[in-house]
Amino acid sequence: MLYSALAHSEQVPCWLNTPVTDNVTGFIGAASPFSSIPGGSLYASRRRALEHLAEFYQYPLTDGDRKKVTQADVTLDNGVSVHFSAPFSTVDTLYSYATLNQFADKVGQGEQMCTADACEFAQCSPSWLCDDDGAYVYGVSQMSSVPAKTLALARKNAKLVASYLVQSDVTSQSQRTLYQSDVEKWGVSYENNQVDAVGNVERMLHTASCRTSHYLFAQFRDPSVATYSSSEHIPFKQWFHSPGYKDKVGVIGSFDGIPADGRFSTALNGAIKNGLIEMAKIKNIVIENEYQVSMTNGWYTFSKSDESTQSLVSAKLMDIKVVDNSDSLVIYAWLIEN
Repeated sequence: MLYSALAHSEQVPCWLNTPVTDNVTGFIGAASPFSSIPGGSLYASRRRALEHLAEFYQYPLTDGDRKKVTQADVTLDNGVSVHFSAPFSTVDTLYSYATLNQFADKVGQGEQMCTADACEFAQCSPSWLCDDDGAYVYGVSQMSSVPAKTLALARKNAKLVASYLVQSDVTSQSQRTLYQSDVEKWGVSYENNQVDAVGNVERMLHTASCRTSHYLFAQFRDPSVATYSSSEHIPFKQWFHSPGYKDKVGVIGSFDGIPADGRFSTALNGAIKNGLIEMAKIKNIVIENEYQVSMTNGWYTFSKSDESTQSLVSAKLMDIKVVDNSDSLVIYAWLIEN
């Protein structure tokens, strides 16, 4: 989680909840608060915030730029001015916030304090958990053994999810064999699914975040992805039973339980992959062969079907629903075809 040492009611800088607002586009950097170098933690967090800023605006960073983070206001080698707000520390993480200097007068929120946002899915709090215009994806990260890296892991996971949704190469193959005679009957089934992200995602803007007791949920936007706008928010019960949207094919992908690596991001990606595979099957089913041999008076019955699906699908993640089930999470992902 993002604020691993915070209680739900604790006060944090508002930018820790919403680094991007209507008035300010800002970037968070995190580092361990412990360093053998005087000011090392502060400089490391500022450097990471600066790197996110440069990635978003596509500015080249020089080694000299990275060394300038000892000051709160710096001018990069390309002439751009950057401002760092006052840092915020917990017992295990130090956070810095960077903006272009043109926003400095508007970073009044940088000095304002807000209650740390807790994720309440049932209450749709914060509201962005339920309000989705199609241009945002979730980055999810389980509490890390190195808390300062949790936000970086959420960003990495968001890029992975976005790359799946921009375009994914899906291959799904299943085989079923049934054998029976007068004395025995047995069946064998085989399924192989492969999903490769082929979408290109270069920039992700972290716009908001909230936390549960074990996970950080962060909202990200890819500026290069067009918004899929829907006129209204569709409740979970409605899209779960009717995943189609207008004239678009819709599917539900799900993942139940704890993955082998224990990471929520793996479960989330599993739900998305399962949904993409279902969409590929709907879009392109090919029955390669099917035959039967009957068994009468000593003859055997043998039937075999081989279903092979291979297609290129492009989908948009419309919504995610997380349901608690006896201390385990069930993740549902609603996808529609692009």
